[in-house]
Amino acid sequence: MLAQIARRRRRGGIFSLISATITPSMSALYDGQAVEDVTNYSTMVNTSNFSVPGRTISSVVAQFDGDAVSAAGALSEDDTAGFTVTVTDSAAEEYTFVASPITVEYKARITVTAGNEAEVDINPLVDDSENITITIDSTDYTRTAGQLRGGPVNLIVPTISGTTGTGDDLTGDNESWTTSTGALTFTNQWQSDGVDISGETSTTYTILSGDAGADITFDVTADDGTNPTVTVSSAATSIPGGKSVTTLGSVARFDNEGDSDSITGIDLDSIADGTILIAVIAAADVNSGATFSAPTLGANTFTEVVTAPPSGERGLGAIYRWTKSGTGSRRTFTWNYSEYVSAVSIKLYQCDGCTTVIDKQEENTSAATFDVSVDTTSDCILIGGSANYLGSVTHSGITMTEQIVNGKYFYHGAEVVTTAATPRTVTATHSDPSHAVTVAVTVE
Repeated sequence: MLAQIARRRRRGGIFSLISATITPSMSALYDGQAVEDVTNYSTMVNTSNFSVPGRTISSVVAQFDGDAVSAAGALSEDDTAGFTVTVTDSAAEEYTFVASPITVEYKARITVTAGNEAEVDINPLVDDSENITITIDSTDYTRTAGQLRGGPVNLIVPTISGTTGTGDDLTGDNESWTTSTGALTFTNQWQSDGVDISGETSTTYTILSGDAGADITFDVTADDGTNPTVTVSSAATSIPGGKSVTTLGSVARFDNEGDSDSITGIDLDSIADGTILIAVIAAADVNSGATFSAPTLGANTFTEVVTAPPSGERGLGAIYRWTKSGTGSRRTFTWNYSEYVSAVSIKLYQCDGCTTVIDKQEENTSAATFDVSVDTTSDCILIGGSANYLGSVTHSGITMTEQIVNGKYFYHGAEVVTTAATPRTVTATHSDPSHAVTVAVTVE
């Protein structure tokens, strides 16, 4: 609907009518705003906003009242501001519209407190869609009034600092938050791979050996005492390492005699120096008095005998280790023995993130079932090997893969154990108690 106002003409005492599509008027202004921020101001001072029957609009001039000196001049809280619009038509008639002055309100009162928190008092007249800018350490953060009224608002995502070695401390920072309803209180929680770490609710966390390979985050929950709490997580800090086992190669065979076995096609250049390589060997139907040489990988000998092979057993196992160093092209892994071995199974493992190998071998000569107990409370990787001449072998606590070579049973396997609450026990059961069982345990 058109708004109309009448003013006397300069000649003849005749009245004429002028119409305004939007009658000039003031809307709420807040600290830092200007008259040009009044709702529809640019339309209200445009010639197209006005019309006079039978005439055209020649000019529209705005003048400013109160503390306003221009359309763009910034105003402060408690200033007064208004404007007057003078419209001239093609007959030189002038018409005046007055937008009565109003008092400039505060939009938001912002107090930056210790710890880079911001307390915000928002004027009830401010619409939820209005943007409010908070400045902390010369950086501006803009949120809507509705967001700020809805509870704690995070301005800067929590962070983690510190080095990532075992035993090192990580420090979490709540960073910057704001609220419109009062002071904030914070609670913290450290997480590993998205799961709460029991009891870790301070701003520091000491890295454990079991954290290798995990993503650590620092959660901050803010409470303003009125609205629902808000929880924000830091970016993840990745702890290097992590324990894993990769099978580099294997061989399984049965024959009437022989004195060596080989695994070919191993690329040493792709393996980082310091990586532990473990050979687990299971043999069946071995001549009494057989002796064995440490396996080799190219020119490199597995000089660390983790578990020495027994002699005189119909079934046996042995574990060897080499810490990789130097470079080389593709190599051949070879294991040598001096006496008759009718069946053999060999697995060569690459162990990443493992710095210690605990050896454990049990030779059973009397019972059909026995336990191999590994006393460690660290997260570990179990690598097991066993051979049986007459029947099957089962393990509980370690995943074993069965290989059958010409009726002979061989078992190898690897399992990452992630809970360190109790010692590990591997139970072996087989039909002929004269055969040995070998278990290796690697821990970070």
